[in-house]
Amino acid sequence: MWATFWAGNYVVGELNAAAVRGYARLELFSSTAGRAYWAAVRERALSTNEGRYLRFARIVDEEYQKVIASNAPVAEPVMVTESTGHSAAHRKPGLRHPVLVGAALITGSLAGWKLSQKPRRGQ
Repeated sequence: MWATFWAGNYVVGELNAAAVRGYARLELFSSTAGRAYWAAVRERALSTNEGRYLRFARIVDEEYQKVIASNAPVAEPVMVTESTGHSAAHRKPGLRHPVLVGAALITGSLAGWKLSQKPRRGQ
């Protein structure tokens, strides 16, 4: 996903070749997943693209070849040690749903009462 994002930014001129090289070397190819991704898509990227997309693919491939030739070590994966508690999977069941329903009912009732209090035309 990041490689596609960078390619689009390179094509429209938001990234230059030096930035692409840096992202490829320091972010994409510092991980096993990034290296495996490029190994899987590189032939297709180099043979089916044209114009600035092809230039992007060539720049990324040059950095890939450098990293592989240098036998650069792969960075250790980031280890998450504790949960932030913000994800839905970590939420405790509680009163959130009933409170929201109650607030909606009260708001609707008050709005209905207020609208019924307006004088009608012709009275």
